[in-house]
Amino acid sequence: MGDEELAYAILTPHTVRKSRTGIILSRLISRSGLDCIAARMFAPGEALTQGFAEAVSHSSSPETWRFLLADYIRTHFVNHPEQGNRHRVLLLVFRGPDAVNRIRKLTGETGAEFQSGRTLRDSFAEHITDADGNTLFYEPALIVGNTAEEVREHLLLWTAFAESDGGLLEDVPQSAGEIDKPVERTLALIKPDNFRFPNRRPGEVLDVFSQSGLNLIACRLHHMSVAEAERFYGPVLHALRESFKDTFARELGDLIEEHYGAELSDEERKQLGETAGPIMGRKHWEKLVRFMAGATSADVENETERQAPGTAPLLLLVFEGPDAVSRIRQLLGSTDPSRAAIGTVRREFGESVMINAGHASDSPENAANEIRLLNPGQDDLTPFIQDWYSGDFGSKQRLVNRISKLFHNQQG
Repeated sequence: MGDEELAYAILTPHTVRKSRTGIILSRLISRSGLDCIAARMFAPGEALTQGFAEAVSHSSSPETWRFLLADYIRTHFVNHPEQGNRHRVLLLVFRGPDAVNRIRKLTGETGAEFQSGRTLRDSFAEHITDADGNTLFYEPALIVGNTAEEVREHLLLWTAFAESDGGLLEDVPQSAGEIDKPVERTLALIKPDNFRFPNRRPGEVLDVFSQSGLNLIACRLHHMSVAEAERFYGPVLHALRESFKDTFARELGDLIEEHYGAELSDEERKQLGETAGPIMGRKHWEKLVRFMAGATSADVENETERQAPGTAPLLLLVFEGPDAVSRIRQLLGSTDPSRAAIGTVRREFGESVMINAGHASDSPENAANEIRLLNPGQDDLTPFIQDWYSGDFGSKQRLVNRISKLFHNQQG
């Protein structure tokens, strides 16, 4: 892995609730130049919250500020589901040279005087004091590790609770004005064309979706396999094969008449379309599969490669709330970016009918099927961290036991 290292950023419940996830993600990627290699939603339980607060209280930040941050975590992270309380945080993991220092500088100091625009905390954090300098309100916006050793310790802790406290979150309260309305879930994809190089677009697309006012309950960075792409776009194949029939009946007929001077009947044109249309429809579908997975079945040698993660990164998102499907579809825009409404994802970021920046489920039934197929709650974080810190991860169970003991001691 050379000189590369890992860094993380945890977007706080306040940041997630205020739908600032997109704009912060866009700055983290574009200004750091790092690769975002994992994303996972969490609703931290008491053991994870107490363990993380304890770890932060021993960080390398100045004493006053690390204890203030630890108190913030204990107060604002922990969930009490029996009280209808589900605080959500988003964990992002980055990889690259000098990653820890880059993310730390971009975030800003824990207790610096917040000024406009220089760092993420300048823009989104708050620290309000009284006349004597006592803290009245503190919101850090995001939490990061200060050293590679801290990052290692904190990531091992979070992955220890990745299954129990993270993934596709349940029982997230709706906003006050929509409590009594029927709730839907929908899947949205931020497609691979947004990840060609470290830039603002993934976060900006997420920012557009955030205008829906829906709850983000799952976020997963994913590499779609060829097999997944073929299943996901399987229903599209028949439609493409049919739609190209009329196109090629017209275009091939015109070409033959112009080149050879022959006049074709309507029936002869129809036969041309019946023959060439399905062939070209499948070719177009294979281009779509390659765009989403980086390859097609023709490019791989065996079933193992067909099932393996592809080379094209994308971001899986699940939103929940009343009319979730129609709200996200409206913000996505028409399949053809040139015809999409101004301000939609596809109008702002799409290039063509295929390279059109995003996808969203078109019905609650299809949303359920697509969520089942792509499994946005799957834990990719733990195996990655296990591979990266292979010498440390064997102590996972001891780590869980230590945190559990810490929590029970504090309760006692």
